[in-house]
Amino acid sequence: LYTKAIALDPYHVAAYSGKAWLNFKMRKKLESKKIMEEAIQNNPSQPLAYFNYADFLYEAYNDVQGAKQNYLKA
Repeated sequence: LYTKAIALDPYHVAAYSGKAWLNFKMRKKLESKKIMEEAIQNNPSQPLAYFNYADFLYEAYNDVQGAKQNYLKA
């Protein structure tokens, strides 16, 4: 459903986040990261895209610095 939602509305940040976290739960960490980055690419002015990516970087990679940089953009 997330893929369909994104296809219908590529500016739906929550759909990207849901799809990325679902992939992460299925142990597809690299795919999840790509989805989060796509959300930012398609929605560079949406703070939620950066916030979600920051959460993901911290949870998935324990990337404190990357998370901090994205929280500051949010």
